[in-house]
Amino acid sequence: MVLRLRIVARFLHTKSRVTSVSQRVFGLDVMRAVAISLVLVNHGGIWFANYPAVLVSATLGGYFGVELFFVLSGFLIGSILLRWLTDQNSTTTLADFWRRRWLRTLPNYFLFLIINAAVWLWLNHAEAPFWRYALFVQNISSPPPVFFGESWSLAIEEWFYVLIPILFVTAVRISRKSFQSTSLLIICSVIVVVTIARSIYVVAFEPMWLGGVREIVIYRLDACMFGVLAAWLKHFRRAWWERPAGGLFAAGLAMLLTLALLAVILPSDSLFLHSAGFPLTSIAAALLLPTLDRWIVSRVSWHHLILNVSLWSYSLYFINVLVFAMLFRWFRDTGPVCCAAAFVLLSLSIAAVVYRFYEKPIMDLRKSSLTRNPPVGATYLSSRRVLDRTGVI
Repeated sequence: MVLRLRIVARFLHTKSRVTSVSQRVFGLDVMRAVAISLVLVNHGGIWFANYPAVLVSATLGGYFGVELFFVLSGFLIGSILLRWLTDQNSTTTLADFWRRRWLRTLPNYFLFLIINAAVWLWLNHAEAPFWRYALFVQNISSPPPVFFGESWSLAIEEWFYVLIPILFVTAVRISRKSFQSTSLLIICSVIVVVTIARSIYVVAFEPMWLGGVREIVIYRLDACMFGVLAAWLKHFRRAWWERPAGGLFAAGLAMLLTLALLAVILPSDSLFLHSAGFPLTSIAAALLLPTLDRWIVSRVSWHHLILNVSLWSYSLYFINVLVFAMLFRWFRDTGPVCCAAAFVLLSLSIAAVVYRFYEKPIMDLRKSSLTRNPPVGATYLSSRRVLDRTGVI
C-alpha cells in the first residue's frame, strides 16, 4: 500500500516540488495529513460494520479529524488577520482578504458541488438543493440535507471567514492601540457565547449529536476560534510561544485520548458530548500547535508522502465520500479489505489529479496576481511567507 502511494505521489508531484519542503511548516503538514487520514479511516471503516470495535474507532477518527481541521484553519487564518491588522503601513482591505480566501476555498467547493449535483440527478432523478449549498445556508441553523453531506464543515468555515474578520476590522477601526486586548476579548467572547448558546439549546431541545448539534453553523462557530486564540498567543506572546512545548503537546494528546475514551463510555445523549466535548477537543488540538508550528524541516524518510497527502487534503476531503458511495453501490459484496483498499487508493489518486490539474493551477494564478499587485507594507511579506510555508493560505 505504501509503495503504491509513493508511486502515485512521485508521478503526480512534478509541480508541487516548486515549493521546497524546507519552506513549509512540516508540523502543520503532519497535522493536516493526520486529519484527512482520520476522515478516510472514518468512511473506510464503514466497510467493517460487522466489527463494532473497528467501526467505533473509525467514527471517533472522523470526529477528531474534522476538529483538527477546524483548529488548524483558525490558526492559519488568525495568523494572517493579526499580521495584517497590526501592520500600520498595510493597504490591504477586507475585500482583499475575502478575495484571497475565496479564491482558495470556493473553486474546489463549487467543482465538487456541481459533480455531486450531477450524480444526485443521475441516481435520484431529482434536482439537488443547489442554491442552499451555493450560499452556504444548508446547515446554518438546522441539520443539512442528505445531499453533499461533507460540505457541512465548509459552511462553518466560510461563515467564520465572513464574520470574524468583520469583528477584528471593527475593533481596529475603533482603536488600533487597544487591538491587542480587544481582539482577545472578541476571541474569548465568541467562544463563551457560542458554548453557552449550544448548552442552552441542548438542554432545551435534546437534539441529535450529529445533525442536531455538531453540524449546525451557529452552534459550532467556536471551533475555529481556538485556533485563532493560538494565533493570538503566537503573535502577541511570542516569547511564550517559542518556549519548549513538549508538555503542552503531551497534554493535548492525553486530552484527545481521554475524550475518545469518554465518547465510548458516556451515553450518546449526554450533555458533555453535546456541548463541553467540542471545546475540550478544540483546546486539545490547539495544545499541539506550539510544537507542530516550529517543526519546519522534515528529517523523516517518508516526508514526501506526508507532504502530498497534505497538499491533496482539500480535494481528498470532498472526493472520498463520493468514491465510497460509488464503491458501495456497485462493489459492496467484494469484501471489506478489498473495498477499503480500493476506497483509499481511488480517493488519493483522484484527489492528486484534481490537485495537479485544477486546484494548483488556480493557486498559481492567485499567487501570480498577488505578486503583480502587492499591498504596501510588511503584512504582505509576512502573509506570503505564511502562504509559502503552509501551502494552504
